[in-house]
Amino acid sequence: MKKTWLAFLALALATFWLIIIVPFAFPQNPATTKPAENAPVVFEGKTLFVIQNRLGPRSAKKRAQDIREKIEHFAQDFSISVDNLTAVSEDEEGIKLTVLAVEEDIIMRISDADAVLARKTRAELAYEYLQAIKAAVTQYRQERSLRHLVLAGFYTIISTIFFITTLLILNNIFPVIYTKLDNWRSTYIPAIRIQSFEILTANQITNLLLSLTQIIRWFIVLGILAIYIPAVLSFFPWTKRLANTLFEYLIQAFATAWSGFLGYIPNLLIILVVIFLTYCILRFLQPIFNALEQETFSLPGFYPEWAQPSFKILSVLIVALAAVIAVPYFPGFDSPAFRGISVFLGILFSLGSSSAIANIFAGTILIYTRGFRQGDLVKIGDTVGRVIETTLLVTRIVTFKNIIVSIPNSQILTSNIENYDLSRRELNKTLILPTKVYLGYEVPWQKAHKALCEAAKRTEKVLESPAPFVLQSELNEVYVTYELNVHVEPDLDILEIYSQLHQNIRDTCSEAEIRIFAPSYEADPTTYPFNSESVESSQENSKML
Repeated sequence: MKKTWLAFLALALATFWLIIIVPFAFPQNPATTKPAENAPVVFEGKTLFVIQNRLGPRSAKKRAQDIREKIEHFAQDFSISVDNLTAVSEDEEGIKLTVLAVEEDIIMRISDADAVLARKTRAELAYEYLQAIKAAVTQYRQERSLRHLVLAGFYTIISTIFFITTLLILNNIFPVIYTKLDNWRSTYIPAIRIQSFEILTANQITNLLLSLTQIIRWFIVLGILAIYIPAVLSFFPWTKRLANTLFEYLIQAFATAWSGFLGYIPNLLIILVVIFLTYCILRFLQPIFNALEQETFSLPGFYPEWAQPSFKILSVLIVALAAVIAVPYFPGFDSPAFRGISVFLGILFSLGSSSAIANIFAGTILIYTRGFRQGDLVKIGDTVGRVIETTLLVTRIVTFKNIIVSIPNSQILTSNIENYDLSRRELNKTLILPTKVYLGYEVPWQKAHKALCEAAKRTEKVLESPAPFVLQSELNEVYVTYELNVHVEPDLDILEIYSQLHQNIRDTCSEAEIRIFAPSYEADPTTYPFNSESVESSQENSKML
């Protein structure tokens, strides 16, 4: 037992010793080698070679900058031949160097350290640098020669002529294509149907093809411009670097857009499927609601005037649901910019649409309470006329004087609505027009009733059945208020009926020698003529009207 404990103790001590000693046996921060400096020598947008080592106090970057400046100075001096550039070996302070110089001007020095980093001998490296500099200078001078500039101008003219000719050809070809597509509408371009259900009409397909052709045309024009502009700039040495940069940007942009498009194809397919299903659902529901409106198909408790508003509301809900499903698949949906714009639009909508939302809710309530519908003769507040348009925001009424009045739905919801057509449509009853006449107590009520009913019979557009009737609505201090009620059709001009009725009341009361009092009666008039001539003239004027 004692030996077991001793073995366990020895094992524990050995484990502890390993834990302590191992971190010191291996360095925690391994030695890192200093990376080599890489400074390319760039001349006219082209890398000639790379300087990888410092020389004396000058860093690789400083050496590359000095070499570029000296090469540029040498290239610009056309009096010095390229062959004057030579490589000479020398010993400077015990360091063996190879000097590339033009006569007495030193372009650069190459050390053994440079050759070691390039994994070549110093002579091989010097020869390689010498040939690279000579080729760059020769090209620099050739591009600025008179012959090269003349050729560049000639190539520019040829390219411009080709560019303009191509645009003219496109301007002649695509209108012909547009005309052909438009002529093929409903002939060679059929509608897309699934049995009797029409998904896309021929007009919609033709318009889609026309839009697609226009997009292709613009892509071709932009592609030609993307080739023409860098090509012309590359002909001249002063803009060649700009042309190369522009061409690289175009290639990079095209590659980025193409890779993004390829990566976006799955999301695009999902969006297209959502749009297609939404369109099919709406096209499926539209004939149903049209049948409900035309009463060829009916549902218990569903009125025909509810059909189109219900279809519009249901369409908005379906499109909103489709947007909720499709918007997360839009490009940049998770970006901060998209979120910021969404928040801004939400705040703007909530602050500026309170009255609009109130009108929308009021319009929806008015539709389903069936207070009126388009074509009804109504009185809303002080406005009397026919409803010519009902929207979710406003209701438009044309008065008898052809004045169109737009009333917000929220205001209509809090006003009294008098519908003159609803009783005839729902209850099959005619419209009753009342008018009040004030007669004295000395007139027997039978005589008053007879005169008023005779006036109603003389009015052309008053119905004979049901017959007009008179009510004694008030007994005032000096006169009695009689109310004459006549039956008319609601689709007639009520103002004209009232005018003829009032004329006839004056005529019949004058014939019966009955005075008509004003509501603000104070005293009897001094004279009240009753003669046949005045009655006859009044009747003639009534007939002329």
